[in-house]
Amino acid sequence: VRIAAAEALCRMGQAQQGLPVLIESLDDKSPWDRLWAMNVLQTLPELAKSVSEKLVPKLKKSIESDKSEYTSRAGEYLLETITK
Repeated sequence: VRIAAAEALCRMGQAQQGLPVLIESLDDKSPWDRLWAMNVLQTLPELAKSVSEKLVPKLKKSIESDKSEYTSRAGEYLLETITK
């Protein structure tokens, strides 16, 4: 629910409240929550780029340590998107 709420806040112009939740979710124990946060950030590329200094280290950590290959690939794709 928190990731959906964070996405809604970002889409309503309140990214300063929504983005921190999405960024924190990249450290969640649940691979599904991490994946969902990555997918949301992928749909908001300009906002994701605006916080790339916080996002890039978390994505790299997730890519290297995630046991879910699918989540790792989603992280790689998002990383590629925001560092273009």
